[in-house]
Amino acid sequence: MIGLVKQLEQHLQLYSKGNCHLCDVAKEELLIVKSKMGISFQEIDIYKDNELIEMYGLMIPVVKYKHDIIQYGQIDHCTIIHFLNSEI
Repeated sequence: MIGLVKQLEQHLQLYSKGNCHLCDVAKEELLIVKSKMGISFQEIDIYKDNELIEMYGLMIPVVKYKHDIIQYGQIDHCTIIHFLNSEI
C-alpha cells in the first residue's frame, strides 16, 4: 500500500457542511478508505466560501481526487477504492 500512497496524492477532498447526515456517513466511508489504503482526506466546509456553496450546495457530500469528482450524495468506500486503484 505504501507504493500506492506515493503514486497518489496524499489525500482526497470531502466537501461537506455541518448538520448533514450524508456528510457524516461519507466521513465514516472515507475512514474505511484510509484504513484500507492509507490515504487520508481533507474536509472542506462549503459554507466558508460562497463559490463552493454555488458549486456543491445541491450535491454534498462530494468526494474529489485531484480535479475529478469521484462521488456525491451517497458515498461508499468500495467505489472510491476502485477509483483510486484505477489511478495507479
